[in-house]
Amino acid sequence: MTTATQVKCACESCHCMVTPGAGAIEKDGKYYCTEACAEGHPNGRGCGHPGCEC
Repeated sequence: MTTATQVKCACESCHCMVTPGAGAIEKDGKYYCTEACAEGHPNGRGCGHPGCEC
């Protein structure tokens, strides 16, 4: 049985963990928890997850 490896969202201010290939947003070879993080938080929109500063 193979366990997927989680990595921290590539957004510096985000604390989320994501699983590459299983719901994570990939952009420029990095993985993000949401489109908001992947796009650099346009209009100040955060990821919406509790505990995150983004």
